[in-house]
Amino acid sequence: MSYISWSSSLPNGQVVPNSSQQPNTSNANCHSSHRLSCPPIDLTAMIQKKNKGKKRDTVLKTPKSEPSDSKIRQGKARSTAINRINECLPNELLAYIFATAINSLFPISHSPFLAVVCSICRHWRDVAIEASELWTTIYIHDQSHIPPAELFLERSKTRLLDVDVQVIFGRGGSRMTGPATFNLSPGLRVAELTSVHLVRTRTLSLKVGDIQGADFFSLFYRATSTPHLVSLSIDVKGSPRGAPLLLDSIYSFRSNGSKGLPSNTASISRLTRLELTTLRHEDIRTIFMYFSSLEILILPKFGQNWIGSRRENQPIVLASSTLRSFAVQLDHTHNRFLRAPGNCSCALGSLRFPNLEYLEVLGDNSSYNPNLGSHFKDMSKLQVLRLQRCSVSPADAEFFRSLISLNRLELVDNLKDVEGFAIHCITVSLPFPHLSSILLSGKSGRSHGISQWVRLARLAVQNCGCTKFSIEVTARHHRRMLLASLGPQDERIHVETTDLPPGLLYPLPTNKLFDWSDHDEEDYYDSDVAIDSIYGFDSSDYESLSENLTEL
Repeated sequence: MSYISWSSSLPNGQVVPNSSQQPNTSNANCHSSHRLSCPPIDLTAMIQKKNKGKKRDTVLKTPKSEPSDSKIRQGKARSTAINRINECLPNELLAYIFATAINSLFPISHSPFLAVVCSICRHWRDVAIEASELWTTIYIHDQSHIPPAELFLERSKTRLLDVDVQVIFGRGGSRMTGPATFNLSPGLRVAELTSVHLVRTRTLSLKVGDIQGADFFSLFYRATSTPHLVSLSIDVKGSPRGAPLLLDSIYSFRSNGSKGLPSNTASISRLTRLELTTLRHEDIRTIFMYFSSLEILILPKFGQNWIGSRRENQPIVLASSTLRSFAVQLDHTHNRFLRAPGNCSCALGSLRFPNLEYLEVLGDNSSYNPNLGSHFKDMSKLQVLRLQRCSVSPADAEFFRSLISLNRLELVDNLKDVEGFAIHCITVSLPFPHLSSILLSGKSGRSHGISQWVRLARLAVQNCGCTKFSIEVTARHHRRMLLASLGPQDERIHVETTDLPPGLLYPLPTNKLFDWSDHDEEDYYDSDVAIDSIYGFDSSDYESLSENLTEL
């Protein structure tokens, strides 16, 4: 059986007390021994019990058989457990537990999780509805998500929102039409609905299928106040004009504010995380001109847009002094029309990052050379460099020598193509005087050049005064690393197995989907229980079952 596992953190920085710090509920009409004897509550099993025997409407339903003695005992145990929980725990603590659990889930799972919570018993449903902090994630990726989103907006009351929207307008007869596409009217409803609540939106992730969709959202979002927005992600497919258009609408760049500044300068100063796709290079200057408090900048799919980008000797642009992390995706199309090998005229080469500490570069395959030295300059404070699906070349030597503060190097899905870099560091010179940690990860089970990295670690320990050098490898490379001739003299070199840490670009899942079906093929929404008009579930169903079992 699978049980709900509560996360250890909450939004707003709250921490779940451990077992030694749990509140004393001995005065809450319940003895501690009762709490210890409560059987675990298996929500998944409850769902399966509701699902059992349920088929789709096209299948004739067979009469339900009488429950077996074991099922009756299980029902009694669950009923007793829930009754004791309701007696022992105040409503505030019960809501706190729900919030702790929901914080570990992806946005797509918030709605089904709350649906299950509301279906356990009427008391849990009432507690959940009154806990406005449970309803702050607005997730709309399909037309069917609109009614639940409206309900979440109502029950979240005045709390700040985390909004995740993806709207692809379907076209009759085209291949774009599918179950996740929107007709015009529902799509406009999403734009209107989210624009009304921008004033209390904290994070916004907006994905639109084309420039026409961007135009629709732009009309609703223009000149709307966003005083609490700290994280913004915009992805408009197929048009370099779409993302700047929406960015302009949200922050009113074209308005005639005082001294030529946007009218929404208060919200601009709050934004700390920005992600934009298909961006024109000249728009980068706008970003650093207006977002003075930006800490994280992510540029997926930063392809080469040559209109207005062929000028040489472009003026230097200083990134905001607050910027600490920068991630960019480059590919072969970016280098297709280089004027000379290693000389790119895009806007990246004219940027300077005075306080950057983390740089992440993602290529399209491990052999791709992103010309690091051409794109990134003056990064003397950089501490972490992550290179994924891209290689390095001898032309990058000067770039690496400039990274005098680098202490961690992450190499992902490119171990074969960076062997030459490791050999160069060993035979010529180690360019990183403070390097103390390397992460090695690859999808292939073959461990290319593992011994080279051990030799590099020895060089850092012997010549650079490193007191502890950590080599982190994913599980498939661990055995090969241990066989790489580590001896007694290598006591300051530590090899550790680790999961691949997520990057800023296409991060690996760090949260969880709520596995409320437990891999059951039957659809919970196809159950034949009476439907609650408020949420969509019969919230008294389990309560009635408990009452019937109690009377047995």
